[in-house]
Parts: sequence; structure tokens; C-alpha cells
Amino acid sequence: MDVFIDNDPFTTSHTQLGRIINDAADKVAPARRIIVEVRLDGDALDDDQLAAAEPNDVTADEVQFITADPYELARQTLLEVQDRLDLARDAQQRASVKLQADNAAEAMDNVREAMAVWQVAQDSLLKSAQLLNIPLDDIESDGRSASQTITLLAGRLAQMGEQLNARDWIGLADTLGYELDATVDQWSAMIDTVAQHILQLKQDAG
Repeated sequence: MDVFIDNDPFTTSHTQLGRIINDAADKVAPARRIIVEVRLDGDALDDDQLAAAEPNDVTADEVQFITADPYELARQTLLEVQDRLDLARDAQQRASVKLQADNAAEAMDNVREAMAVWQVAQDSLLKSAQLLNIPLDDIESDGRSASQTITLLAGRLAQMGEQLNARDWIGLADTLGYELDATVDQWSAMIDTVAQHILQLKQDAG
């Protein structure tokens, strides 16, 4: 069995995947890098596959660990989310126009598109904060903490759910066209603030 960290050969005495991962993580930690992907014979494992494989001895001929700088990983992830917020805004506006024209069926595709972006945005922010131990209660933008901005979005998405269930198309059009439009601006500003905080954390870490 050959083991690589990125493209560099790595030697370990273990055969159980979980222990090999621990050895590799210890190896890259002094360089302030983390393992972001595990490949067996060139195939990347998803979360479920990784969880199932970790307790077992490796039967593959090659194990490769892909690493990343956690600060850059988190920052780039958030900046990509920020770019996608424009897609949410566009989908929300198109849905709002269709709802106002009493075309709810066609609007639903745009609603789902916007919801998908917001789900990714929430998940990415929370995972990035967890990765770097960022206290979101202490990060402020536009007079509110990042935690409050997340809570505000959750409330608006819940409101959308209620409007969908009630078939309140006019109310939903207003939420999409006005309230969630403002939410895009709030999240964009908040992501800027968090991204700057991550840069400062990296500088402080040396």
C-alpha cells in the first residue's frame, strides 16, 4: 500500500484507515494544513464512505490525502458563496414577478433555486466558523452580529414556508422581492466582514 499526502510519499506503520488519517493529520498540522479529501485508488470518499471505511484495514493499493490551508479554504468558500448570492437575488426577483402575474407554478422553480443558494450559504458559513473556531456572536456587520444575521435569514425562510403552505402568493412575492432582496445585501456585507476576520486570524497565526 502506497500512501501520499498531496503528492508526497508518506510512511505509516498502521493499516487501519482511521489511524492512517490520524498519522497524516499529525504530519501536516505543524504546517497549519488540514486533510480535506481522502482518496482510495484515485476515488474520493464522500462522508458516508469515509465513516464506513475508517474502522477497517485498507485494501486499496494507494491512499492519498489532499490537504488545504484552513484559513484559505474557509475564506475562499465564503467568497464563492458571496458570488452565488447574486444568483439567489436574480431567482427571487424572477419568482416575485411570476407570482405577481399569478403564475405560481413557474415561480416554484425560481423559489427552489433561491432556497438552494441560501441553504449552501448557511451551511458554508457555519462550517467555516466551526473549522476556525470563529465566535459568530462577536462578528458584527451593519449593526448586527453574524449570528443575528443567520437567525434573521432563518426567520424569513420560515415565513416563506408558511406562505407557500397557505398559498399566499402575494405575500410570498413581497418576501422574495423585498425582504429577501435586502437579506442578500446583509449577507454580502457580513461575509465581507467574516472574510476579513479570517485574514486577520491567519496573520495572527503567523
